[in-house]
Amino acid sequence: MVKQQSLKSWLKKTKSQRHVKSLTDVRLLLRPSKCKRSHSEYVCALCGEQGALLACIKCLKLFHLICLDVTVLNLPLSEWACNTCLQEYHNDFLISLSKSIETQTQEKEAIIRKLGNKLNKAQKNTKLRDFEAKFPHLVKHGQIVYPIPDEILWTKPKLHGLEYKTPPFEHMPLFANDFFEDIIYICDFSHCFQSILVTPCFKCESLYNALASTEETLLSKQLHISLIRPLVSIMLKAEAFRKKGPFLNYLVYKTKKIVPLDRLLDFSYLTFLENLFQTEVWVLMIEDIDKELFHAFRDFSFTNNYSSLPIAYKIKLLVLLTNLLLETKIFNDECNRRLEIHTKILRENAEIQAVIKQKKTKPSEKAVLEEKLEVMKSELKSVPIRSQGFALDRFYREFYLFPWDKSKIYIKTLEKSTRETFKWTYYEKKHEIESFVKSLSDKGLRESHLIDQIAEIFAKNEFISGETESTSSETEEPKKHTENVYNLNTLKNWLKDLHLSISSTLRVAPNSSYLLSLDTSDVISIPLLFINFHQAFTDYSDDTLKTVKKVSSLWETCELHSLWENSVKECQNLSELFLCIHLLDYQVHKFNEENKIIEVQESAYIVARRSYRLERLSKMKKEVEKTQDLVCYLCGECGLVVCCDKCPKVAHMECLKVEMLPEGEWLCPVCVEKASSVRVTRSKHIKF
Repeated sequence: MVKQQSLKSWLKKTKSQRHVKSLTDVRLLLRPSKCKRSHSEYVCALCGEQGALLACIKCLKLFHLICLDVTVLNLPLSEWACNTCLQEYHNDFLISLSKSIETQTQEKEAIIRKLGNKLNKAQKNTKLRDFEAKFPHLVKHGQIVYPIPDEILWTKPKLHGLEYKTPPFEHMPLFANDFFEDIIYICDFSHCFQSILVTPCFKCESLYNALASTEETLLSKQLHISLIRPLVSIMLKAEAFRKKGPFLNYLVYKTKKIVPLDRLLDFSYLTFLENLFQTEVWVLMIEDIDKELFHAFRDFSFTNNYSSLPIAYKIKLLVLLTNLLLETKIFNDECNRRLEIHTKILRENAEIQAVIKQKKTKPSEKAVLEEKLEVMKSELKSVPIRSQGFALDRFYREFYLFPWDKSKIYIKTLEKSTRETFKWTYYEKKHEIESFVKSLSDKGLRESHLIDQIAEIFAKNEFISGETESTSSETEEPKKHTENVYNLNTLKNWLKDLHLSISSTLRVAPNSSYLLSLDTSDVISIPLLFINFHQAFTDYSDDTLKTVKKVSSLWETCELHSLWENSVKECQNLSELFLCIHLLDYQVHKFNEENKIIEVQESAYIVARRSYRLERLSKMKKEVEKTQDLVCYLCGECGLVVCCDKCPKVAHMECLKVEMLPEGEWLCPVCVEKASSVRVTRSKHIKF
């Protein structure tokens, strides 16, 4: 009988330990084991005899080696099974073997994983130690304290667990980038100083379309007038304007207190633009700011050729006007005032933030201080000098949300080639901005601040999506200026109105020949009609000599008549003629006020007293008529009688011995006697 304990111990040996089969092991197998069971129970399953038997590992049947025709050397190294159990044993062996292989592989993978984690931790620790050695203030308790500076963050993105995400496509402006930068400068300047300039509200696209038009538009005119007004007011005070210029300049200087400046600029702003480049008031400053533009406009006729200029020159001119305004005392003082307010608010803001960071401050006090900070932010926005970008990204690109165009978030990028010019792009749709925010990293200082600012903009609904406005802005055309355009018809209508106003004041018929000559006049012949305006009323007959004398006194009180006539003769275009018609308009209105017929109006007391008297008399007449007698109270007969206005008595005129009826009221002799006997005191009412 095979010794079972020795067999199990031998099977438990590893492959390296049982690579050689010794004779002692075989002898152990053949040696009968010391078992409590009797030897008669162990017999061969084939021959039924006892002896050295071999046991099947599966069915536990015993066999002689001779019966099986197996030698000792052919015995298997591992467990043995009989022929009937061999296939089943083989399958179980393979299953157990595969399970053991699987468990071994899993254990090896777990070990490899642990080793890999340990290696990674070791590598991270080394990188973190290197990072901590370079930037000790950014690491606390073995961890990096985010956010950190973006230039440090993106040098080792793997250490910080960053992934590059492509941002959405940025929209380019519809026109050249050089124009775009100057147009933003003009729009921003006009918005920041709108309280002083009284400029209209507009966007970049609308301003570009207005300037690109070859005809005068309302936006272009309003913007030019608002920028020129402070410069012209300074120019009119200078001696160089009135002494070295033509007669027209001196006339404008003399009439600046009579005629408002806005009225002069409304029709003749291009003439004043031309004077900026010709008088010595602004010549030196213009030459210092932009010498090329100064020589281009030195002898340029603005009134005839300005609308046909290329847009580049128009934009340069507007930039020049804004730079000139910044040199004036008004804007210089205003900028200094706003800077003082800014520094004061920023100082208070820093003090409040320092108090908030202290641990001693209570939550209620912090809430009050935070409300003060919000109020200060609104105060800073109310006194802007220029619009500031609200944040930066990791490439130091500036982001703007302009108050005059809240439908786009503009991006200002420095050109790498020149390092002087800037490139402008923008996002105009909400989903574009949201996808852009996803491409940012909140672990960097600049980009985390940028994410917070964009979230705050959306929370306050400051951003107005341009999805609905894009369709309308693309089809929008610049509005042509139809009101107050200086042309020949406007000038003719103005003269007609002045002529008709004088004729209505004097209550005479207008001169039809003069009006007809106005209709058929042109730019060359209309100055003569200007000069002979007051002589149009001298064609009347001798019956209206008083009217002629009155009209001839139109210029008697004005000392500028000769200067006005010389200025009209020197006028070369309609814009200059419009400067002359303002003085004539002033004189005509003054003449109309002096010669209008004043209708004397009675006081309200007299009117009320008369109406009260009439009402009372009408009531008395009605009462008398109701109770009037039909028979004469003297003779007692009927006929043509006279009625008393106070009592119901009537009488014949023959009986009264009266030949004619009295005017007004008639009282009978009885009522006359009663009235004479009545004593009227002050306390009683006045009797009418």
